Amino acid sequence: MNSANNDGSNVETIIDSGISNPEGFAIDWMSGNMYFSSFANGGNRASISVAKLNGAYRAEVISTGLTKPNSLVVFPSEGLMFWSEVGNTSNQAIYRSKMDGTEITAIVQNLNMPASLKLDSKTKTLYWVNR
Repeated sequence: MNSANNDGSNVETIIDSGISNPEGFAIDWMSGNMYFSSFANGGNRASISVAKLNGAYRAEVISTGLTKPNSLVVFPSEGLMFWSEVGNTSNQAIYRSKMDGTEITAIVQNLNMPASLKLDSKTKTLYWVNR
């Protein structure tokens, strides 16, 4: 995982080990944390993790029940996180949990490759595309 100034300068690596196939990525602008999803090929290891924007204090918030978490958005003012799960072909879905990974629930099920989740925090509306 990397960062740079918005003009492309000052590129730096934030996290360079212990992560396979990073997919979803979201910034909690209220706490200065970043959330990211990753999975191992073969579906035997997947997680959603959190770290400070400089990569410090990295921790998994969800490490069970995932096969291929894809897109990820956070709603810090509500303390919520949303992600799409595309690894289980019989029930690809969008999930919600608290930002600490508790209270996981499927909110939209039986989708076809849900991706590119976006949240309009003003209207509290979640958007996505099906691939």
